[in-house]
Amino acid sequence: MTESDTASRSVALEGRELSKRYGATQALQDVSIRLERGQVTALAGGNGAGKSTLIRLLTGVERADHGVFLRNGVLVRLQTRHDATAAGIFCVYQDQPSVGGFEVYRQIYLGYENHFRRHGLISNTLMRQACGELLGELGLSSISPNQRMGTLSPGIREVVALVGVIGVSQLLKVEHPVILLDEPTSALSVEELRFLTAFIELLKSRSALLFVSHRVTEVLQWADAVCVLRDGRNADFMSRQTASTDRDRVYRAMGGAYRQSLADSKAAGSEKLTTSVATADSPSSIRFSLPGVRLHAHAPAFDFQVRTGEIVGLAGVEGSGKEEVLRFCAGLAVVGARECATVDIDGQPCRRRLADLLRAGIVYLSGERQREGVFGRLSIAENMAVSRRIAERNEGLYIRRDDERRRAERLVSTLSIKVSDVSAPLQSLSGGNQQKVLLGRCLELKPRLMLLDNVTRGVDIGTKASIYRLLHSLAETGVSLVLAGDDLDELVSVTDRIVVFRGGTLVREFDNVRRTIDPLQVLASMV
Repeated sequence: MTESDTASRSVALEGRELSKRYGATQALQDVSIRLERGQVTALAGGNGAGKSTLIRLLTGVERADHGVFLRNGVLVRLQTRHDATAAGIFCVYQDQPSVGGFEVYRQIYLGYENHFRRHGLISNTLMRQACGELLGELGLSSISPNQRMGTLSPGIREVVALVGVIGVSQLLKVEHPVILLDEPTSALSVEELRFLTAFIELLKSRSALLFVSHRVTEVLQWADAVCVLRDGRNADFMSRQTASTDRDRVYRAMGGAYRQSLADSKAAGSEKLTTSVATADSPSSIRFSLPGVRLHAHAPAFDFQVRTGEIVGLAGVEGSGKEEVLRFCAGLAVVGARECATVDIDGQPCRRRLADLLRAGIVYLSGERQREGVFGRLSIAENMAVSRRIAERNEGLYIRRDDERRRAERLVSTLSIKVSDVSAPLQSLSGGNQQKVLLGRCLELKPRLMLLDNVTRGVDIGTKASIYRLLHSLAETGVSLVLAGDDLDELVSVTDRIVVFRGGTLVREFDNVRRTIDPLQVLASMV
C-alpha cells in the first residue's frame, strides 16, 4: 500500500470544491475540507464566512450546487438529513434543541425508539437501561437517565446531546462516526468545559471531529488542524503546530484585526447612536440600587449598586448566582430568592416588575438566545419591537408597523447588521447578526441600564469587538451596563468594576477602571 493510499484511508469525510448560492449571494465558492479519523479539525471564520452553510451541506440539510463528498474514500450523496445519518455523519448544534419534559434517556434515543422493542412494543425500560450503561461507559454516572431535560443546565444539555450522538452511532453500527460540533463551548461553565475537553480526547480515538469555534484559544487547544473560511472561500489550512507558533496567521486568515486589545474599544467606540439617555447629575451618581438581595435561604444578603455610565462585570462559576442577579434586577422570578418589592433608579423608587422596569429603561438580554430571546419566524423588525410593545402595552398605544420598520432600518444601519430587508425572518441571520438584532431590541427602549448575560457568546471575533465598541459608546452617553460572562479575559478587558459571586452571594469586588486586574486574581476568588 502506498503512502497516498494510507492517507486516503485515514480521511473519514472529504468535501471537494463545494459551492452554494442563495439568490444573488454566493455563500460558498469552491470550498474543500478534509476530516481525518483520530483528529479534531477546527472550522474558523467570521460571521458570513460560510461556516454555517458548509455545516448544512455536510449534514444534508441543504444541497450543494456544485462539488462532491467522499466518505472513507467512496463517493456519497448528501442531499438529505437521512443521507448524512446513513453515512454516519452527526451534528450537535449551538443551542441544541431539546424537549424540556423528556427524560434524558428519551432525549438521547429520540427518533430511534424502534431499536428498543420487546414483544412488538417500544420498551422504555430497555431504553433506560441502555442509556444508563452508555452514561456509565462515558464516565457520566452522575447524570441519571430519568432526569428531565428542562432541569439541566445548558452545559449539561450540550453533554447529553453529545452522548446521544454516540448512542445513535452505536445503534446504527457506525464504526467511525463523523461528529460536527457547532460552537460546542458557547454555553459551558469552566467545569463543563474542562470535562468536554477530556471527552473530546476520548471521542478522537473512534471518530473524526469538526468543531466550529470563534475562540482562537480553544482552536489552538483542541484542534489538530485548522480550516479557515473567509467570504465563502478557503482562506487557509494549517496544522496545530503552525497555528500555535504563528497565532496572528489565524487572525489574518479570518480577516479580523482583533489582535488590538478589547480595552481599546472604549477609546475607539465610533458607533453613532441616536438613543437618548436619562442621565443623573454626575457620572459618579448611583443609577441603580438594590439593597438586601438574598438569592436563596442559606445565602448571605448583599447590596448591589451600579453607577451612571459604569460597566460592571459579574464573574463566577455556574451556580454562583451571577446569572440570577441579572434576572432579579430585571424583575424576573428567581426560584428561592427573597422577594423585593422595589428598586431605586436614579434615586426614585420603582416596582420590581418587568413592565415597570422596562418603562424605566432597565433592559435584560438572556444568555440563552434561542430559548429566551429569538423569535425565529418573526421578522427582524418585529423582534426588535418586542420589548417596546411590552413596555407600551398598558399605555393604550396601537402597534404602528410602518414606524417599527423605519426604526428597525435605522438600528440595522447603526449596528451594521448584514441584512437587505428587515421583514426577513430573524432565523435567516447568522448567530452574530441575531445577537445584534437583540441588542437593537434593547436600544429601542432608550435604556438607562442594560443587563447582559454572556452578550458575546457564540459570535465571531469581529462581531465581538464591534459589540464591545457599541457598549463602550453607550457607557460614554451615560448608559449603565452589567455584563455576566464566562470569559475572564474579556471581562477584565472591557469593564470598570468586576463583582465576584460564589455560593449565591457577592464575595469580592475589583476596581478595574485602569484595566490592571489579572484574570487569575478573579479566578482565584471564584473557586
